Amino acid sequence: AVLAIKETCELPIMVTLSFGDDGRTLFGTDAVTAVNVLQSMGVDAIGANCSFGADKMIEIINQMISVAKIPVIAKPNCGMPKLIDGQTVYTQTAEEFANGINMLINAGATIVGGCCGTNPECISKIKETVNNIEYDYVINKVRNNIKEASKKRLLSSERKTVDISKREKLIIIGERINPTGKKALQASLKEGSMELVSNMAWEQEEYGADILDVNVGMNGIDEKEVLFNAMTTLTQIVDLPLSIDTSSPEAMEYTLRNYPGRALMNSISLDEEKMDKLLPIAKKYGAMFVL
Repeated sequence: AVLAIKETCELPIMVTLSFGDDGRTLFGTDAVTAVNVLQSMGVDAIGANCSFGADKMIEIINQMISVAKIPVIAKPNCGMPKLIDGQTVYTQTAEEFANGINMLINAGATIVGGCCGTNPECISKIKETVNNIEYDYVINKVRNNIKEASKKRLLSSERKTVDISKREKLIIIGERINPTGKKALQASLKEGSMELVSNMAWEQEEYGADILDVNVGMNGIDEKEVLFNAMTTLTQIVDLPLSIDTSSPEAMEYTLRNYPGRALMNSISLDEEKMDKLLPIAKKYGAMFVL
């Protein structure tokens, strides 16, 4: 949806997602990963809607704020619904709802509103709350949050984020998925089979890899299609972020366009012609790259 909007117009993009009790979307994406991927793609604001009341949404908003370098949106429900006489009822008062919004603003959310169960009285109470906010405190809070978030360098799959700027441990990139010198893998890729690729991925994840490098470059195949198929397979079976390893700008863009995360771009040289093609690709899809 973000790509469709960006390729159609230049209007600002605000994205909100709903989260379950496990802190993940229906696709299994956590709040930190959602922010990392979408802000890297250039959305203008990111946040959460629906999901819970403000008292539970604060956990999601705090996670988002820890990595957000753009405004964070909070639009909770008016508490949690109850079934009364066969009707879904939100029993939280407008005053209680506004108190929750105040908590979200103090955490660092700067765009607020209401979702399920809210009504004009709730929105009116939000206005009263906002009018009484100490703006200097909120602004300083937001600036500090952005400053800390800007120090992080994050790669993501659809379900997991890895901070490669941390100095707590050596970041391990598993590079076994590479057909160079591997006749069995070469034969498997020519046959269109991803079984060996899958086995290599599982094994590297089990032995402690933080990121998986994926390289299918060899003669006798359509690299763009095979790389796409490998990426699609791996995103379904492992949680590790991927390093897309190809010197082909066409294969790189086709794969990144469909990758549900923030990938690392590998095998980029300082060849001026290729850089002119690859840098816009990195920006468009929010990827990081290695020179």
